[in-house]
Amino acid sequence: KTSFDLTDVYCHNARGDYYAATRQWHLALRQHQLAYQLAMEYNDPYYIADEAWEVGRAWAAMNQQDSAEYYLGKAMEVARRYNYMPKVKFILKELSAYYGSTQQYSRAWKVASQLAEFTDSLTTLHNHNRILLNDVRFQTAKKEGRIIQLESDQLLQQLRLRQKNTLNY
Repeated sequence: KTSFDLTDVYCHNARGDYYAATRQWHLALRQHQLAYQLAMEYNDPYYIADEAWEVGRAWAAMNQQDSAEYYLGKAMEVARRYNYMPKVKFILKELSAYYGSTQQYSRAWKVASQLAEFTDSLTTLHNHNRILLNDVRFQTAKKEGRIIQLESDQLLQQLRLRQKNTLNY
């Protein structure tokens, strides 16, 4: 493709989501596969991760273990490489549920543990970012207050000087 137009990816994704919501997994799979192929052509890592996840979910819903694991693994690889943290969380959740539904309980537990650990670290990072943001807001307000005070002092000094000049005159 010569242009970077994700409209087709969006359309196939939306159709796939519709078919998945109505549990028409073969149709959902086809739409997400088309979106995945386009995302690969455009080399768009976000949609590669997203559509690989969707394709893996569809394969999992149709009990196709090898295909489900392949695409969910591919989605995880890309999501981790590009640090798409919410996507990693969704994929871990999907993998845990999938392993549980296929009675691979030790794998399900292992991935659920990874999910819990990842969620904790994501929450910690989120809280850290909030603290940093609040600190910046506080420092900004403090500086603005200081600027206003300096401007007031300067204005007062100018008024005093003008009054003095008037008295001297």
